[in-house]
Formats: sequence, structure tokens, C-alpha cells
Amino acid sequence: MGGMGDLSDQAARDTDQQLADEEAKLLADTSVDWEKLRPEVGDSSMYDALEKAVEQSTARNESLAQLKSRIENLGKEGIALAKNVASILSKA
Repeated sequence: MGGMGDLSDQAARDTDQQLADEEAKLLADTSVDWEKLRPEVGDSSMYDALEKAVEQSTARNESLAQLKSRIENLGKEGIALAKNVASILSKA
């Protein structure tokens, strides 16, 4: 595929990246009551890992890129959970 297909693929990747930046910023900038939020997303070890990753990044005043890296290290399930949490926070 070439031309317009490549441009469309790149636009989709850019949009996904932008959303990821916005979600990471929301997680970093929002004071999250993790225990209150837990029933909305389920009680799991992945939730605990996400909470720890966000808290460590904010405690160390890390950049959004570093927070995103921590979340990406949690794998697809962690990324999906972070997106879900960010979605809930954006509606609050």
C-alpha cells in the first residue's frame, strides 16, 4: 500500500499517540483516589501495578514520557486499564 493508505495509517498512529499523551497527563495531573476508583475497574494485581506506576512517577516528578514508559511496561492489559481509568477520571 502506498500514498493515501500510508498517510491514513500515520494519522491513526499520531491520533493514538496524542490520546496516550492526554491520558498520561490526566493520570499524572489528577489526584486519584485509587481505593474509591477500584470498584469501577475491578480489584486486580494489574490495578495495583498501575497505581504504583503512577504514584512512583508523580512522587519523582517524572516526565509524561517516563510515566508512559512505566505504563507501557505493564503490557497491553496495563495500557488498557490506564485508558479505562483515564476515561473514568475525565468524566468525573
